[in-house]
Amino acid sequence: MRRGQVLAAPDNTIEGRLWASLETLLGPRRPRFEPGPLGVAISGGGDSTALLLATLDWAKEDGIDVRAVTVDHGLRDGSAAEANHVATLCAGLDCPHDTLTLTDLVPGPNLQARARNARYDAMKDWAGTVGCNAVLLGHTADDVAETLVLRLRRGAGIDGLARMAAWRLAAHTSLHWGRPFLDIRRAELRDYLGAKGITPIEDPSNEDPSFDRIAVRHAMASLGLDVATLCQSATALGEARDTLDHRMRMLARELIREDRGDLIFALAPFSDLFASEPEHARRLLVAALAWVGGKSDAPRRAEQRRLRENILNRQACTLAGCRIEPNLPDMRIGRELSAVAGPSQTDAVWDGRWILDGPHAPELTVGALGDDINSIDWRATGLPRKTVMASPAVRRGDSLIAAPIAGWSEGWDAFPRVAFAQALIRR
Repeated sequence: MRRGQVLAAPDNTIEGRLWASLETLLGPRRPRFEPGPLGVAISGGGDSTALLLATLDWAKEDGIDVRAVTVDHGLRDGSAAEANHVATLCAGLDCPHDTLTLTDLVPGPNLQARARNARYDAMKDWAGTVGCNAVLLGHTADDVAETLVLRLRRGAGIDGLARMAAWRLAAHTSLHWGRPFLDIRRAELRDYLGAKGITPIEDPSNEDPSFDRIAVRHAMASLGLDVATLCQSATALGEARDTLDHRMRMLARELIREDRGDLIFALAPFSDLFASEPEHARRLLVAALAWVGGKSDAPRRAEQRRLRENILNRQACTLAGCRIEPNLPDMRIGRELSAVAGPSQTDAVWDGRWILDGPHAPELTVGALGDDINSIDWRATGLPRKTVMASPAVRRGDSLIAAPIAGWSEGWDAFPRVAFAQALIRR
């Protein structure tokens, strides 16, 4: 089967299904991103090894370069040898490969979650270095089902229970994570490798019931929970989530506008929304806090309820690194100065969302304007003082060079990495 070929009937071989899954993910309807090598995350386990082999087969049709990456968490004896095994496999496949070794992880609570976050952070940095704008991950239908049960166990709402997206934009970057095999069973990938004479690495932690996901996997097996049925539920929840997202985007156009890094809500109709469409009001607030605060994690539900009461009672407050000021006729959500990120290089995304355009130089940094507001005439901006103080400023050492949001540009401009309306589009 050739890439782009229209089949008269589905190719039910596993090779055909893997190829079709990659074609669907990476075809014309994929997110827009700059061309470059296609990254593949490979641990050496069955899912990721099958992903690499299928991707290499698919990509060679159009001469697309593929680069593989392995993260060695350094938590088990033998992990370095496993990474070397993957490197040897990639060398035999003529596929460039890099191993990223983590040194800061230690055993303890939430180890799998901490390891996952560290792994993604390391791969984001790697992708930026090698020029990958998309990295494929080997999640399967089994992962979809397990995630549904795991999050149901934790009391998640519709966003947590919905099927994981085939594409997801990595936080604070232009990197896209892609999951082509969400409709493929884990056992099918093992069969695919077996037919090719390849034995994947078996991570012993995948049988350790002290980890939540493994405990859920064993519980599903003992209770006879069907993966296909659970995946159907996750898909249905995903469709419901998408419907909510569509309505939320419509409401955002009516009720919210951007103002140089802040969000301005039409307060009276937004307050009415709490009565008529409380879930949409909640989702808009959570999205606004994530965009202004530069973080993807939503506040706890109890915190969200307190925020709702504060808004309805017209009481200013802070949450998730944001200032919420519900003063009629508008409510402003802006960045909290005490929560902003420290200085960074001017060519990096600052505070999780700001991009600067100007005469970058190695000795220049970007950070919050802060008390340097007293040295410039900022009032003509029409912005609140707190907003201006939390806005990006360029410095050479301790010397202020520019503060573009504050009206002192000196050849610099600053703008959010993604517009709020674009941030509401799930990828």
